[in-house]
Amino acid sequence: MLVIRDRLETADRDDRGAALVAVLIVMIVGVVAAVLVAATVMFTIQSNAKNKSTTQAFVAAESGRDQMLATVLANPCAKSIADAGSAPLYYAVSALFGPDKDHLTDACLSATATSTIQITASGKGPDGSATKIVALYQRPVSLSNAPGGTMSYFDGSFLATHANYTGDLVIRSGNYTCNSSSVITGDLWVPNGAVDLSANCTVNGNVYALGDITASGGNAATVKGNLITAGNVNLTANGFSLGDSAVPTSGFVYADGTFTLGNKPVIMGGYSIGKGFSGAGVVGKPTQTVANCSTSPTPAANASLCGSPAAKPGTNRTNPTLVAVTAMTTWRNLGSARAAWGSKIQWTTGPCNGSNVSSLLAAAPTPPNTRVGIDFSSCTGTVTVNIGATGLVNDAVMLIASGSPMNVNVSGPLTSSAPSLATAPQLFFIHADANLTDTAPSCGSGSASDALTLPSTVQARLMFYTPCGLNNSSQNGLIFQGQYYANNDGTPHWVHPDFTCTPMSWSPVIDLGCKVATAAGSPGTTITTILPPTLTSEQEVAP
Repeated sequence: MLVIRDRLETADRDDRGAALVAVLIVMIVGVVAAVLVAATVMFTIQSNAKNKSTTQAFVAAESGRDQMLATVLANPCAKSIADAGSAPLYYAVSALFGPDKDHLTDACLSATATSTIQITASGKGPDGSATKIVALYQRPVSLSNAPGGTMSYFDGSFLATHANYTGDLVIRSGNYTCNSSSVITGDLWVPNGAVDLSANCTVNGNVYALGDITASGGNAATVKGNLITAGNVNLTANGFSLGDSAVPTSGFVYADGTFTLGNKPVIMGGYSIGKGFSGAGVVGKPTQTVANCSTSPTPAANASLCGSPAAKPGTNRTNPTLVAVTAMTTWRNLGSARAAWGSKIQWTTGPCNGSNVSSLLAAAPTPPNTRVGIDFSSCTGTVTVNIGATGLVNDAVMLIASGSPMNVNVSGPLTSSAPSLATAPQLFFIHADANLTDTAPSCGSGSASDALTLPSTVQARLMFYTPCGLNNSSQNGLIFQGQYYANNDGTPHWVHPDFTCTPMSWSPVIDLGCKVATAAGSPGTTITTILPPTLTSEQEVAP
């Protein structure tokens, strides 16, 4: 029994020693863990404090950015603001403006053109840490329902030969001459030139001109509206017809100068002129006919046809005025910088070798993009935009740099599922203007350097924009629907086109209609809408 007890006591002492060692190990591990946790907590606290300070510096810089933007919108010429005297502590805040990020040299933010705003701002945290940001904003300007729409800038004389033209036609400078069978379905505006109608020329609207309106020779020209001019009217042609029997207000002649009438033309209205009348023909409505009405209305009962005693019958009946039409149709500068063309555009770099881009136009863009952009601006030499047979899905813009001639070659039919031309996809061919700071076309690749070839089937709206003009304007069989916006092409004619004007828009750059005046008596002025600026990029740089 004793032997057994001794062995049990020895075993008990051994167990107590092992337990003590285990306790000591656990205590050591706990102390180490506690030290590590404490160190981690201290590091986190210190990091959070530093991050908080850095974040506050960034918030301060963005506060300066926001304050600068608000100041610019209130004062378009402001380029800096004072440093903040209290938190958030922003400082050294400045702004630059221009048409795009590579040309930030404007003295003030433009009120009439889409612009880029670059804001640089620094911020400081409570512990003295600092940061600096550079932000770019796009400030769009929308020009809505612009009068003059199609041909709103055609700088130079215009000779129509076998042309069918739908929409108001504005020849901004120079004369309009029609020497062959051509039809204008709309009003003809020649605010700085004369009009010569010969052969089987038809204008299904009014003719407004600064210079003389002439129809002479053995032709059968027709004007369904009225003739209104600051010059003279000479209607001695065989078979000329003025007015529409179904429209009582049509068929009148209003001229500041003289009215000469032959014995063949048919004049359905009367005349009000500033000088004399001569002719063997019979005016359709003699009771509404007044000669020399700007000085002495005769008879007195017709004084209402002349307006005030100083009124000029041609000049004062042009609404809007010829000067206003000239001003409204001032050239619009369009460039090749992507940012200026707005958002939700799926951009692709265009091929410089002239390969077909039909697949890019036929594929739907990836959401949230809703439009397609093909950028050829990096190409040098002549840029050929080659499009084969294509089923169009979305609107698309193609940008060509100012220094490269633009050759648009559409070889195959353009089709779409749109029920009408008014809703058909839009294609914009833009040869960039070489000077975006003026209001005149600036060609960077030589006059009449651009070319356009189209197939017979075009179920799309096209805008062909060129500050240089076409070198193949005599192409036969050209069927064009949309907008044509061009400088003088060096030869005063556009032969054999079938042109239908259609309204076209590309927010925030273009919104073009087809009428000079939207309604009778409307001045038809351009509506300029300044849209809110959008932040396009922002980066942190070394303070």
